Amino acid sequence: MSSEKIGVYLCRCGGNIGDVVDVGAIADEVSGMDGVAHTNVQDYLCSSAGQGQIESDIKEGLIDRVVIGSCSPKLHLETFRAMAQKAGINPMLLEITNIREQCSWVHED
Repeated sequence: MSSEKIGVYLCRCGGNIGDVVDVGAIADEVSGMDGVAHTNVQDYLCSSAGQGQIESDIKEGLIDRVVIGSCSPKLHLETFRAMAQKAGINPMLLEITNIREQCSWVHED
């Protein structure tokens, strides 16, 4: 068993992702993966509430690494890494996967 406590956070991005990608099914699937301690689906992870949830989970010790499934990291990578550092973890332990531009937008039909 892995000692990492990975939090996987998936964003519906309003309907930009959630209308095409079943993020709930993804959350269910990854929740059983080695090292994944917590999964969460939100409408807008980039909002203060979305970031606050991740920050709270870090501070409470639920997770010590973060994977975000959302829009392009070009938009929010530095914002999320600053949040991770503020919450007390190395910001390099946060990764964003682009499921908006590279998944939902190209498969919307």
